[in-house]
Amino acid sequence: MILLCGYGGDGRRVNEEAVKEQIVKICKGKTVAIIVNAKPKNAIETDIEVGKFLTQNNIENELFDLDTKNSTLQNFDVLYLGGGSPLRLMDSIRKNGYLNFDWKSKDIIGQSAGAMILFSKFCDSIEVENRELTIEDFDIYEGLGLINSEKLFTPHYNSLSGVYGKLYLEKLKQEKLDTIKLNDKEYLIF
Repeated sequence: MILLCGYGGDGRRVNEEAVKEQIVKICKGKTVAIIVNAKPKNAIETDIEVGKFLTQNNIENELFDLDTKNSTLQNFDVLYLGGGSPLRLMDSIRKNGYLNFDWKSKDIIGQSAGAMILFSKFCDSIEVENRELTIEDFDIYEGLGLINSEKLFTPHYNSLSGVYGKLYLEKLKQEKLDTIKLNDKEYLIF
């Protein structure tokens, strides 16, 4: 089973009660690896909040850093791919040899960036410092392909704003790519 969501177990910005109910259903009685690699090491507050939420619901969980390999993903029943940068997350999966992992043998919860990489392709920008993003910073990248669709996935569709949101949508239009749109507080199950 695959659950796609926006903020998921982190209710600090948008409280997604219906999504949280689904997360508890999927995870109850199972062990959950919260994969933290979509964000810089010093910015995993969202993943920590997800862990607190799971713990409050008596669900065994562990923050899992693909870069340290202190245990194996095989030991977990559910993989929770956190939000942040889909490009950063895929880079970590790739460089640590997880492209060949049997992802289909696990239940997966994809939160935002973690949901985007479950499709064959995703759109993201490189990380830039000391200047504003431009359309040239965006590209289409290969995802894990766990969800069979020619479309890309766009979380937070109703709240896409600012420079990133505008350029993201412009890039999809430029590339003539269709997307599955997920608004905050919504979820999809495959």
